[in-house]
Amino acid sequence: MFEFHQDLALPEHHHKAQWGTVLTGQVELTIAGEARTYLPGQSYSIPSGVPHAVKVTAGTKAIDIFEEPDRYGLRD
Repeated sequence: MFEFHQDLALPEHHHKAQWGTVLTGQVELTIAGEARTYLPGQSYSIPSGVPHAVKVTAGTKAIDIFEEPDRYGLRD
């Protein structure tokens, strides 16, 4: 689960597949050149190896699942 305390913008990058659902706030994803904004209750899917960029507004919470089991370590 991700909770964003400030606006965040990540430049275009790629990795293995990623799936997510927005709980609060909004996530703007540009996947393979196509931009779309996801709101609470909406889910997204980023295929493995596809270039994507993201903008997230402060206060956003999302649940993300990554194909890579060790993409992010556990945090307290």
